[in-house]
Amino acid sequence: MRASFQAPSERAVGQAPQGVLPAVPQQVTPTLKSHARHVSLKAGQILFHKGDASDGCYWINRGILKATSMSPSGEERILGLLGPGEVVGELAMLDEGPRSATVQAIRPSELYFVARNGLNALFLTDSALLQQLLDTLVRRLRKADEEAAASFQPIGVRVTKALVEMMNLFGEKEDPAGRVVVTRHLRQTDIAALAGVSRESVTRVIASLKRQGVLEQMGRFSYRIDCVRLEREAQGQQ
Repeated sequence: MRASFQAPSERAVGQAPQGVLPAVPQQVTPTLKSHARHVSLKAGQILFHKGDASDGCYWINRGILKATSMSPSGEERILGLLGPGEVVGELAMLDEGPRSATVQAIRPSELYFVARNGLNALFLTDSALLQQLLDTLVRRLRKADEEAAASFQPIGVRVTKALVEMMNLFGEKEDPAGRVVVTRHLRQTDIAALAGVSRESVTRVIASLKRQGVLEQMGRFSYRIDCVRLEREAQGQQ
């Protein structure tokens, strides 16, 4: 999921990177909010569980959430990290099926919930909103194809791509040289769940990146990262 890195000098911490899923267009936002119910989540709070009945979708105004599923062996697999401007539960708008993943807030989050019937009515009068949902679905399908292809990539590349994604969401720029500080949420279990590899593999890759000077560990879950070199690693370049 999402290997392209944008240094966070021009974005707030926790803001979704450009080129992932575009934010809801400014001209659409007032219309969406006027038909929506405000939802607040604390860090760690579940928005919905996989298999729950679906009756609408959510637009993220602030915060970061993760979509997860459990493997047959009972291990958590992070399917995606979701930030401001992104849509959650959009499949409910199409097939009325149950939720396909569990979604949980990583940070305190604010969302707007729009019921299926209300959103369908909006689609009839607001083509920009309908186009936004279609764009979201297309991008997610492309991302699923990329992730399927990524399963054949070396473990080191998969882990560094997961690190890049987490850096995009949680990083704070430290200096003009392009180093970024991530002070929370970089737990090796989360990186493993995002990359689809074992925790032991993550430990080995991080140790290698530290020896190369790409990562500098500052605390238990915090790192100083050379974002340019990490990007090269994620692209399989030396």
